[in-house]
Amino acid sequence: MNHPIRVLTVNPDRRLLDSRAILLQGFHYQVNTAADYRQIQSIPTPESFEVAVIEHIDTPSELDYVARLIRKRWPKTQILILSCVTPSLDDALYDERVGSFQLDELITEIARLAERSTVHESPPWPL
Repeated sequence: MNHPIRVLTVNPDRRLLDSRAILLQGFHYQVNTAADYRQIQSIPTPESFEVAVIEHIDTPSELDYVARLIRKRWPKTQILILSCVTPSLDDALYDERVGSFQLDELITEIARLAERSTVHESPPWPL
């Protein structure tokens, strides 16, 4: 990729959210953060993200809603869910789901998902 990887992180714990953002920025990712669905809704739709990382949302209905909101607003964004909760979410809502990651594994997974993202692909026809 020739452009910075844009990552949206969603975590209801503001301290964890801020520390995760700082860590990801240290790896040269451009990071937007949201603590809940209301903050996701306040992000301008023209923004694009290669990867959205959703973590520590323990209520299955809220996790489902956040994943659906991201998929609806940014359909090309790869969604990674970090959660020990195992609700039966629709597989189309997310691209990867794991219980937890060490930081180096998380960075590797974000890079892998960003490579799969089609956010910055050109359309197959001339504009």
